Amino acid sequence: MTKHTLLLVGCGNVGAGIAAASQLSKRWSLVIIDPCADLVPPGHTLLPHAIDEISDEVLAEHLTTCDEIIYAAECGNRDEYAARPEMARENCERFERFARRVASLGSRHIAYARHSRPLPERTSPEGPTAAHLPPRFCRPLGWC
Repeated sequence: MTKHTLLLVGCGNVGAGIAAASQLSKRWSLVIIDPCADLVPPGHTLLPHAIDEISDEVLAEHLTTCDEIIYAAECGNRDEYAARPEMARENCERFERFARRVASLGSRHIAYARHSRPLPERTSPEGPTAAHLPPRFCRPLGWC
């Protein structure tokens, strides 16, 4: 059986769930980039740094050997989004920097084009609501 390599950027609640699910399939090995090593399942490669702290050389090396990339490095939960509405924009900007960086390293995984649109200022008398939260997943060739 051929083993595939998954580059998982972020191993918080979402990333840890992805890592745990990959444990069910013996077809995947993981390279996890996250400063929180306590959530990483045993037997996987850990780079215990934030993605912005990883050098281009190290990232490029892992991009050449991985089959898939999952970016799960968004910060926040619904309470934090309600308290800090700008968090959505910060997460989108962080993802955009990552996508541009991967594309600039010549990765076969991404052809990045930013379709720019301003994020609307969303407020209501009751404060931010679920409709004001960003999409859960930003696609590299779509809008963030």
